[in-house]
Parts: sequence; C-alpha cells; structure tokens
Amino acid sequence: AQLIANKTKDSVIHALNYHLKAKYYHINNDRNKTFKYALLANEYSRNRNDATYDNSLSILSDIAFQSGNYKRAINYSNEILQRAKKRKVEPIYIIEDYLSLALSEARIDEWDLAKKYFDSANVLLKKQGYKEVYLHNMVNGFLKFNDKKYQEAINLFNEEIKLLGYYNLLYIKKAEAFHHLGKRDSVISNLKVVEKFTNHKNILQDY
Repeated sequence: AQLIANKTKDSVIHALNYHLKAKYYHINNDRNKTFKYALLANEYSRNRNDATYDNSLSILSDIAFQSGNYKRAINYSNEILQRAKKRKVEPIYIIEDYLSLALSEARIDEWDLAKKYFDSANVLLKKQGYKEVYLHNMVNGFLKFNDKKYQEAINLFNEEIKLLGYYNLLYIKKAEAFHHLGKRDSVISNLKVVEKFTNHKNILQDY
C-alpha cells in the first residue's frame, strides 16, 4: 500500500494508507504510531474524503481517551457528532458518538453532561429499536457507580465486556466497585486481568 501511495499524488490514496496503518497499530496497542498515522490520515483526507476523515477522528478520540486526555477526546467526539448529524449518517453511529462524549465527561466528573449525552443516546435508541450498542452498558455502569450502586455497575460492566472483549478501563472500574463492596479477592482477580493485558505489572502492588 505504501508503494502504491508513493507513486501517486492522490491524497485520498495516501489518506487510506495512513488510516490502515493507524488501525493496525491501534489494534496492536502502539499508541505513538497510531497517533502519528491517524494524524496523517486526518490531514490528507480533510475536505477530500469524509469517511476516512471521520474514521481518523474516531481513532484520535480513542487514543486521547486512552491516554487520559479527556478534554481532547471530547473535542474530537464533538466534531464527529456534528459531522455525523450534518451528513445524516446511520443513527447507530450518532448514538455511539453521544455515548463517547458521555464517557469522557464522566471521566472528568462532569456528571450532568454525561447524563445529558446518555439521555440523548437513549432517545435515539428507543426510536430506532437497537438491541445492543457499544459503550451503552459502560456509560450506564459509570452512572450507577457514581450513584454508589456498585453491584449494578459491575453487572453492566460485565455486559459491556461481552460486547467489547478486553477493555482495561472496564476491569479497573470493576475492581474499584468490588473494593467498595469489600470483596478483596474479586478486586485482585480483575486487576490481574489488567496486568496480563498491559504493561502495568505493578498494579496489584499499588493496590
């Protein structure tokens, strides 16, 4: 793909190439390279290819979120949402945009905004009749956790894991919830999962 891109001045081909690289490194948890190529995809597709541009924004938002830069993640997610509304994309993507915003707002303790975006997602969910949507259980779990409904939060996080597979934040929040419930063994078992999938080998020691 790189050889083909090198032989052309077509910016869309370059954008697609960089987008594929960003996706590859994103899947393989290399944040630095993901960020580098997602930025390039974003630059080459701006005002040229809507789909690639929106996808690059989505990756950039997720990288910002995973890196703890929630305000930047909110900026990216807001741009995605406004573009999605303008382009009239499938409602399921707009629902996921609302949920991404809700999750980022929850991470900076803006609970009123998180609830507002969650409610907006639910209005569309009810209207469209979708059964399962990524992030819905996670956001709902965060809201339950904030209301000190820890077991309900754990149940919702488990449902999200069934959809997403491994996601470190879900296991960390489950561990926090079990901590509040005084279930030490469950705290440790969830943190061990995080250790297995990440480089945070001292997470149990920190706990």
